[in-house]
Amino acid sequence: MDSRDIWIRVSDDKGRTIKDVNPHQIDFYKLNFPHIMVREYTSDILEIVDKSGANLKGLRLWDLYLGYLNFHSSGKITTPAASSGYIELQSFNGGAYVTNLKLVGGVVEIYNGKLTSNLDANGYRINNVEVLTSRAGAYSVAIVGRRLSSNPGIGIQLITYNSSDIWKDRLIITSGVDTADIKIVNALLDFNDQSLEASAGSLQGYFKVKVGGVEYKVPAYALS
Repeated sequence: MDSRDIWIRVSDDKGRTIKDVNPHQIDFYKLNFPHIMVREYTSDILEIVDKSGANLKGLRLWDLYLGYLNFHSSGKITTPAASSGYIELQSFNGGAYVTNLKLVGGVVEIYNGKLTSNLDANGYRINNVEVLTSRAGAYSVAIVGRRLSSNPGIGIQLITYNSSDIWKDRLIITSGVDTADIKIVNALLDFNDQSLEASAGSLQGYFKVKVGGVEYKVPAYALS
């Protein structure tokens, strides 16, 4: 009898046929199907390729348990072709699995994130921030204007909306100079919780302020 006339039936635990396999489809090195084959790539790696063996092919499944994920070359992880289709990356927090990263609708959503090194915004904005807080303990928050001396000018701007919902500068600090200008614009300096002294002490000196680009000296008195 020709071995091609012999078939091996693979069934599940309920006796339902999963696949009829002809022995000639199997050899020591690969499993053949009509259009693809599974074969040994290295001593510890299998690959799925077309019949020519030149092109990698896909594997469709439900669950995949991995110890390590590595791409053969530059590759992609893609969501289903729908704006609501998504992929979630989850971790176990000790009580349940929680989502940490979600690819959906053309954006990356980050949940329960924590930086362990510097974040480079690469010259782009960080929008829709609600609160910025400093690190707890003996730490300060530094806002650094990095405009260099080769191109001095505005280094830091504090901006709010006006009554027409248009951006307006309120505080400007120059950078790239030894003595920076701190400009209050479109605003009044309000010492709201202070009161004027009824009498002055002895004159101690003056400090400089600018109004309309002109420098003025303001006297400073010691408290009486």
